Amino acid sequence: MGRSVPAGRYVMTQRRPLCAAIVCTLLLACVGPAGPAGARPRTVIGYGTIAEGAPKRLFRAHAVTTLMTSVAPWPVSDEAIETYKILEPLGNLEEYQFQDYRNPAVSIDRENTVSAVYSKEGEAYILLANLDEDAKTVSCTVAPERLPNPLSLVAEAEVIGNHNRLPLDSRKLTSAGEEIRLPADGVLLLHLK
Repeated sequence: MGRSVPAGRYVMTQRRPLCAAIVCTLLLACVGPAGPAGARPRTVIGYGTIAEGAPKRLFRAHAVTTLMTSVAPWPVSDEAIETYKILEPLGNLEEYQFQDYRNPAVSIDRENTVSAVYSKEGEAYILLANLDEDAKTVSCTVAPERLPNPLSLVAEAEVIGNHNRLPLDSRKLTSAGEEIRLPADGVLLLHLK
């Protein structure tokens, strides 16, 4: 088990400390479908939000949260560069429709986990994120008919990561749920076709 760090000393909002869990919640709320002027934000400013000397975990949480909401952190941190590499198998992101953590297609049975979907005709990529500092096993269920580009049948499903591919039981994933191990403060990429 990792040592717990009182995040409130490191995350600043209007010069007042704020708990890391609240920061993630606020970030998810702020980058919803439209801002006050009706436009979706493209970046989330990180400087002035996380204090110098903060634990690397807070920078990682910021990167994971922005990935799951399809906005870019500014300025770009080393943690964000590393986190966003998970999207490389998708190729051109403009070919996909994106749905953030409020997507209706993916259900996860554990707290502090979120999903996001990149979907196009005939296939979908699903991001599963664990916002906790400990790894955990979750049961994940995908309703392929509720994807932005519905799949009538999921013939293949796999976890893609670190140049490895781990096959999943597509029948379990689309019915009762498939158990998947999520890394601490991390993200996995599923590919369905």
